[in-house]
Amino acid sequence: MTVLEADSSPVPSGIPRKYYAVTEYGIDLLKQVNLYEQIGILYDMYEAAELELPDSETRPVTIEDIEEYEHRPSPDWL
Repeated sequence: MTVLEADSSPVPSGIPRKYYAVTEYGIDLLKQVNLYEQIGILYDMYEAAELELPDSETRPVTIEDIEEYEHRPSPDWL
Protein backbone atom coordinates (compact mmCIF):
# COMPACT_ATOMS: atom_id res chain seq x y z
CA MET A 1 0.00 0.00 0.00
CA THR A 2 1.15 3.54 -0.70
CA VAL A 3 -0.03 6.99 0.35
CA LEU A 4 -1.05 9.55 -2.29
CA GLU A 5 -1.64 13.24 -1.55
CA ALA A 6 -4.43 15.42 -2.97
CA ASP A 7 -3.25 17.56 -5.88
CA SER A 8 -4.56 20.83 -4.52
CA SER A 9 -4.19 23.01 -1.48
CA PRO A 10 -6.20 23.83 0.49
CA VAL A 11 -8.46 20.80 0.41
CA PRO A 12 -12.17 21.56 1.00
CA SER A 13 -13.47 20.84 4.48
CA GLY A 14 -14.20 17.17 5.02
CA ILE A 15 -12.30 16.00 1.93
CA PRO A 16 -9.23 13.95 2.87
CA ARG A 17 -5.74 15.10 1.89
CA LYS A 18 -4.28 11.56 2.02
CA TYR A 19 -5.47 8.61 -0.05
CA TYR A 20 -4.27 5.03 0.03
CA ALA A 21 -3.68 2.80 -2.99
CA VAL A 22 -2.43 -0.71 -3.62
CA THR A 23 1.02 -0.62 -5.21
CA GLU A 24 1.85 -2.22 -8.56
CA TYR A 25 3.54 -5.02 -6.64
CA GLY A 26 0.40 -5.56 -4.57
CA ILE A 27 -1.74 -5.70 -7.71
CA ASP A 28 0.62 -8.27 -9.21
CA LEU A 29 0.37 -10.38 -6.05
CA LEU A 30 -3.43 -10.20 -6.08
CA LYS A 31 -3.43 -11.33 -9.70
CA GLN A 32 -1.04 -14.21 -8.95
CA VAL A 33 -3.34 -15.59 -6.27
CA ASN A 34 -6.46 -14.96 -8.37
CA LEU A 35 -7.92 -12.35 -6.00
CA TYR A 36 -7.62 -9.22 -8.14
CA GLU A 37 -11.09 -9.60 -9.66
CA GLN A 38 -12.59 -9.67 -6.16
CA ILE A 39 -11.37 -6.16 -5.37
CA GLY A 40 -14.86 -4.91 -6.22
CA ILE A 41 -15.93 -6.35 -2.89
CA LEU A 42 -14.05 -3.47 -1.22
CA TYR A 43 -16.16 -0.94 -3.07
CA ASP A 44 -19.31 -2.74 -1.99
CA MET A 45 -18.09 -2.64 1.62
CA TYR A 46 -17.46 1.13 1.46
CA GLU A 47 -20.93 1.74 0.05
CA ALA A 48 -22.54 -0.48 2.69
CA ALA A 49 -20.61 1.27 5.47
CA GLU A 50 -21.83 4.64 4.24
CA LEU A 51 -25.44 3.45 4.30
CA GLU A 52 -25.16 1.94 7.79
CA LEU A 53 -23.68 4.97 9.54
CA PRO A 54 -26.31 6.42 11.87
CA ASP A 55 -25.36 9.99 10.95
CA SER A 56 -24.70 9.40 7.24
CA GLU A 57 -27.38 11.88 6.18
CA THR A 58 -26.00 14.67 8.37
CA ARG A 59 -22.34 14.20 7.44
CA PRO A 60 -20.94 17.14 5.48
CA VAL A 61 -19.05 14.90 3.03
CA THR A 62 -20.09 11.57 1.55
CA ILE A 63 -18.02 8.92 -0.16
CA GLU A 64 -19.53 10.14 -3.44
CA ASP A 65 -18.24 13.67 -2.69
CA ILE A 66 -14.76 12.29 -2.14
CA GLU A 67 -14.89 10.15 -5.29
CA GLU A 68 -16.01 13.16 -7.36
CA TYR A 69 -13.35 15.52 -5.93
CA GLU A 70 -11.46 16.68 -9.03
CA HIS A 71 -8.05 16.84 -7.31
CA ARG A 72 -8.27 13.36 -5.81
CA PRO A 73 -5.05 11.54 -6.65
CA SER A 74 -5.11 8.42 -8.75
CA PRO A 75 -2.19 6.03 -9.12
CA ASP A 76 -0.72 6.04 -12.61
CA TRP A 77 -0.39 2.25 -12.60
CA LEU A 78 -4.13 1.52 -12.65
